[in-house]
Amino acid sequence: MYQYITNSNDANIEAPLLNVSLNACKDFIKSLQKDSINPSSLDIFKSASIIKEIEHLSSNIVEDIHTDISTALNDTSCGIVALDIPQGVNSNPTQDTLLGAIIAQAIVNKFGSSTLSVEFMP
Repeated sequence: MYQYITNSNDANIEAPLLNVSLNACKDFIKSLQKDSINPSSLDIFKSASIIKEIEHLSSNIVEDIHTDISTALNDTSCGIVALDIPQGVNSNPTQDTLLGAIIAQAIVNKFGSSTLSVEFMP
């Protein structure tokens, strides 16, 4: 599936919209919990050791679409990709949203620098 975006030259460019597997997302969260990482907020990204563990555990999230993501990001005519993180990782809507954000950040970290570049206040 592709979404159209407009660049500065007002030309339409096709940017891929890729679906992340619900099962892969659930497996990732289970592996975090097995490693005693029970995310209750995005504060987990404050800890370098947890970030390293998340990066290690996140390798299977996008295993089936890794090549498609890399190809889209390296495409000089577009260079972006949209990812659809599925609902249903957790039955609680608030927790599901949080876990979706953590999954999205884990995926972003696999392909580049963290989007969380702001400094947290103590």
